[in-house]
Amino acid sequence: MEAWVKDIRSWDLCDQACSNLFDQWPGAYEKAPDEHFTQFFPNMERESKDNRNFAKKAVNWALRATGNRNIFLNQQAIALSRKLSESDDKTACWIGRNALQELESQKVQKRLQGKTL
Repeated sequence: MEAWVKDIRSWDLCDQACSNLFDQWPGAYEKAPDEHFTQFFPNMERESKDNRNFAKKAVNWALRATGNRNIFLNQQAIALSRKLSESDDKTACWIGRNALQELESQKVQKRLQGKTL
């Protein structure tokens, strides 16, 4: 998988590989503990300065999806989003502000408050 993703050059191939192949692998993180997700926050922060359109969107989606899993990860994702939103880097700032709109929304907070950890 690591070798294949280096050759993916379009969003549709990425979506198909992730949604119809990689997620079928027994090691996929479908029901993984929070620690499996928190380890990716440094990667998201590092890559948040990549201004390529699909890279920017990928970091934003990863941050939002992680922050939508449960209240703990939501709090962690909000903290990183706030940090990014204060960045001098235009792309990182956009990612942070955009993610915060969703992660702090009343709808998301209400849904997550009802989930058990």
